[in-house]
Amino acid sequence: MFGLILSLDVHVTLLNSIAVFDRFFVVRLVDDSMQNIRTALRWQEIDNENSAVKEAKDRGLKYKSAVLSNGDTLKELLVRCKYLLYKYEDDWTLNQKIRAELFFTKYPQLRVVYNLCIPFRNIYKCLDK
Repeated sequence: MFGLILSLDVHVTLLNSIAVFDRFFVVRLVDDSMQNIRTALRWQEIDNENSAVKEAKDRGLKYKSAVLSNGDTLKELLVRCKYLLYKYEDDWTLNQKIRAELFFTKYPQLRVVYNLCIPFRNIYKCLDK
């Protein structure tokens, strides 16, 4: 009964609060935050490319996206790195390692976020069952 009253009090006091009880949801919130940063960077790259396309069109030129050493454009890189951010570095394939190197070089803030998420996941990692 006391827990229910406390829970109601918290929701009245903190209207936008979210109650999290399961470690899965805690880790998911951390991963979602990291993915939100990646998505925001992707939209920023889309906006930058749209501006460059418009500018090239105004000058009567054809726009060509910059291609990275692995053949990806920046927009493609941001899309294709989505799933490697959910994995541990030891589990990355060779292509993912190459892509991650480019990705973290271009977006060092995501390297910082990724490095913060991994130890947090390890706290919740179940080693013995």
